[in-house]
Amino acid sequence: MSTITWRGVTSGLWSTPADWSGSLVPQAGDDVMIGGGATVTINSLAAAADIINSGVIALNSGGTLDIDGYQTLANLGSIENGGGGLLDVAGTLDLGTGSLTVSPGGIGNLLLDTTGTLENGTISLGGGTVALANNAALNGVSWIGTLAVADGDTLHVSGGLQVWAAGGGAGTIELEGQYRGT
Repeated sequence: MSTITWRGVTSGLWSTPADWSGSLVPQAGDDVMIGGGATVTINSLAAAADIINSGVIALNSGGTLDIDGYQTLANLGSIENGGGGLLDVAGTLDLGTGSLTVSPGGIGNLLLDTTGTLENGTISLGGGTVALANNAALNGVSWIGTLAVADGDTLHVSGGLQVWAAGGGAGTIELEGQYRGT
């Protein structure tokens, strides 16, 4: 495992080796650092162990960012998923003070797999698709838009959850099937 730092100009593709330290595109076992002011666009499969993002990660059509196992993406900037890309979280996505936007620019997608956890930060849903698989968890996040949990899926909330409408005011939580509140 090594640490690979974005050194490209203010914007570029994740898949361009020359934009990374050592001219190496990050792989699943690598730690990644993206500095403020940078926009890194993903338009194919991308993976890393840990990501510290102070810039913008943009997921475009055909782009997938996999966060697996117990890896954490410490996001101080933003992740914008509006171009038909997929953010697949099977580990922990810690937004820190950052934000995640899932919006229609081709339909952005967020899949919170079994054992996937979103922590902290703000999630804005502007017409994209969010799938919360069995046992997904939200921990201390603010959600802007509609939060829908399908029949048969389980959503665990700890540390608080705020749901707001896109224009402000009260948001909507849609529950299908049986639910239990404590």
